[in-house]
Amino acid sequence: MNNESEGPLVQFLELFVRYHQKTAAILQSMIFLTRAELVGETNAGLKKEISNFEKYLKPNSLTYKHWFSGLLLFSLISETEIYFVDTMKVLIKRYPKKIGSTEFKLSEILDLSQDEVLSIAAEDYLNRLMYRKASEYLTELSNILAVDKAPLEQHWAIFVEAKARRDLGAHNNWRINKTYIRKIGEVGTSVPTDQTPTLVPDENYISTAIKNCDSLVTKIHEQLMVKYA
Repeated sequence: MNNESEGPLVQFLELFVRYHQKTAAILQSMIFLTRAELVGETNAGLKKEISNFEKYLKPNSLTYKHWFSGLLLFSLISETEIYFVDTMKVLIKRYPKKIGSTEFKLSEILDLSQDEVLSIAAEDYLNRLMYRKASEYLTELSNILAVDKAPLEQHWAIFVEAKARRDLGAHNNWRINKTYIRKIGEVGTSVPTDQTPTLVPDENYISTAIKNCDSLVTKIHEQLMVKYA
């Protein structure tokens, strides 16, 4: 992205388009996997590979569909957070006072340009922001971007649950734990009552999560385009 001199609107648009290209690819991946499954029913070679694949997953009570659904959820949450971070960086680099004071060691910045110092300050601030409570994260995100958080809140709760579920897959083999319950409780969401103790995402879950994240990003983008026009 090399359009900083043209103003933030061009950068916001580039980030928005890039995000949707990535989530469209995630959705297309689901279609691809469905087609592969159908082919595997009559193709002996592909059917064998699927069987071999599941051999490695069986000890963790997973199927190959679980495996790919998990990867797609990881990708979705990653792309959504990348959009948040890169959008905030656009404004922090233009309006550094938004993040208050930042301390540096002289040796760390002595040979850096002003732009490089601002970039480091933004990265440090955003890294710390990622560890805030979900409600605090949304408030701070809205404040930095100068957008109304009210239209985002319904989508934010679903995003937080998806992110917490992603963490279950990464760290606890999709099994519900106290950390998951605490995180979703912060946004007023309760543990799904129709689920087993594991929360492996399926195709319907991924499809719903994509639509929600797309709506969240779109509502942020629409406000940015008006605010900074």
